[in-house]
Amino acid sequence: MKKVIVFIIILININSCQTQSFDPSSLIGTKWQRVERFSDPTIKWEFSKEDISETVNRKNINKTVSHTRKYYFSPTAPIKFDWNKVGKCDSGKYLVYYNDISKRMSYLKIESVSNDTLKFWHEANPDAIGDVSRYVLYKRIK
Repeated sequence: MKKVIVFIIILININSCQTQSFDPSSLIGTKWQRVERFSDPTIKWEFSKEDISETVNRKNINKTVSHTRKYYFSPTAPIKFDWNKVGKCDSGKYLVYYNDISKRMSYLKIESVSNDTLKFWHEANPDAIGDVSRYVLYKRIK
């Protein structure tokens, strides 16, 4: 009986290790550039405690647009944006952010994090025309 209990505890620990993510506070003050197959547009993210500042530079029309998005981390895929979690660096496997322009919540599943790379999985939104499921990769620039 004792061996069964120990085995169950080991399984729980293994499962919780697989769902653990990184320390979100390590992103504060960092700047990232999205790696794309095509060079246009150039998309950069900079993290503060509550916001992701996004800069989109479209070279082909010589236009740069910047805006900020509130964000937080969630252990599960969210159904709606939880404004109470913004600015609280909770751990989680999902980066959840709110787009003030489209008035919509979006999220990315965190696939891997290193000192110089962020890799996310974007699940296509069935309501968005042309949206496809894909990996999204960012390289650290600051």
